[in-house]
Amino acid sequence: MSRLPTEPSISTPISPEERLAKDLLTQKLLTQTVIERWDNEGGAGPDGPQEGAHAAPTASVQSPAAKVSASINTQRWSQNLSDGAHVLIRPINKLDARAERRFIEGLSNNAQRLRFMAQIPHPTEKFIAQLTDLDGVTEVALVALIREGTEEKIVGVSRYSLDVSQNRCECALAVSDDWQHRGLGTALMQHLIQIARANQIAMIESVEYAENLAMRSLLHELGFHMRADPSDARLAIYTLQIRPTSER
Repeated sequence: MSRLPTEPSISTPISPEERLAKDLLTQKLLTQTVIERWDNEGGAGPDGPQEGAHAAPTASVQSPAAKVSASINTQRWSQNLSDGAHVLIRPINKLDARAERRFIEGLSNNAQRLRFMAQIPHPTEKFIAQLTDLDGVTEVALVALIREGTEEKIVGVSRYSLDVSQNRCECALAVSDDWQHRGLGTALMQHLIQIARANQIAMIESVEYAENLAMRSLLHELGFHMRADPSDARLAIYTLQIRPTSER
C-alpha cells in the first residue's frame, strides 16, 4: 500500500490515481533538482562534488543518476519459489503497460484495497503510465513474470518511491492472489531492498493497514520495525534502517 505525505480533506475527495499522480510529480521535481545539481557540480554524487571535478560533464558523459538508472534496468533474477515454481524478476518498463493493467484488474477486491487503499477495477492509461514509465532513480519497480502462451504475465510487483530530501523511500508490494504464500512477496522485497542498499538509501518505509497480518509477518521477517500510525489508527508504519545513521 502507498500513502501520500498529505492526506486530502474530507471536503475535497481525491481518487487513488490523482493521489499517486500528485506524489509522483513531487518526486520528479525533486529528482530534477538533484540531477541538475550533480551535473552543475561536474559529476557530483549525492554527497557533493567528486575530488578534481570542476566543470560540468560533456554530453557524452552520463550523470550519476543516469548511470544508476542504467544499472538497475539491466538486472535480472531467475527465482525459484518455495513450491518449486519459477519466475523471472526484472525492473518494470513502459512496454509492460498492458501486462500491468491485466495484473491490477486481476487482483481481488481485497488485494486492490490493501495495495491502493481503494478498488481500481479499470485503471486509466495515465495511471498505468505512472506505474510503468519510471526513471529508475527515485522510482523503482520490480515485476515477477511467468510465461503465459506467447506473452509474459505479471504475478507480483514491488516498488519504491524515493524522497531525495530525506534519503528514504516508501515501498509497496502486491502479489496475485493465486501466487501468494509461495515466497514471491519475500523475494520481490529482498531484491528491492538490495537495490535500495546499493543506491545508499538510508531507510525504507511501508504504510499498511494494521489488519494486513500477511504483510506484517513478511515485513517482520525482513527486519522491519512496526509502530502505530499516530494520525490514523487503521494504519501501521513499518521501517527498515539499511544504512547506519552515522553514514547518512
